[in-house]
Amino acid sequence: MKYICLLFLLLASSVTMADTRYVLDQLLISMRDGPDAEAQSIKTLRTGDVFEVLEEQDDQLHIKLPDGTEGWVRTKYTSQSPPASMALADLQQKFDRVQAANTELKSQLAQIKDELGDMSKTKNQLERQSSKASKDLERLSKVAAKPLELEQLNQELITQNEKLTSENDLLKSEIGEVSQEANRGWFMAGAGVVVLGLAIGLIIPRIRWRRRSSYW
Repeated sequence: MKYICLLFLLLASSVTMADTRYVLDQLLISMRDGPDAEAQSIKTLRTGDVFEVLEEQDDQLHIKLPDGTEGWVRTKYTSQSPPASMALADLQQKFDRVQAANTELKSQLAQIKDELGDMSKTKNQLERQSSKASKDLERLSKVAAKPLELEQLNQELITQNEKLTSENDLLKSEIGEVSQEANRGWFMAGAGVVVLGLAIGLIIPRIRWRRRSSYW
């Protein structure tokens, strides 16, 4: 239906509405130098030849050719519309041009579809790359967070170590004091034993001497 409408439009555009006329199909007519039958033939016109009508007299037309030649022809051998063969050839040419344009448009459409297909593939590829990049970024964020966690843990360990060191120093100090007290105790105990030993050494001989004195 679209092509039929196009053909009608092309046909309508090729019909001349002025005083232009055409020689009918399959004819050879004489253009004479006057409107009467005795006028001299000056040129032969063929089917499809176009001319301009200057005046009409009975069954004769005073015409002017595109090259400026003027003369007379019989009205019945002319038409205001292009001959069918000429119109058909013209329509065929226009149809061929339309067909060629249509083929070109189809080719461009196929190319556009291919480009859209490539763009769709590229889009999918970019989406996959974006998804992978997001996962990589998430993984890197977790990895980047670990040094901070390790630093925090290290600070906590340092604090605990300092606390343990302080407690260890305090414990060493207490152990030293206890050791000194123990040494003092042992020293006093040793001194007591020595004193006791000396005392016993002094007392026992006297006891023995008194016993002997009593026997005597």
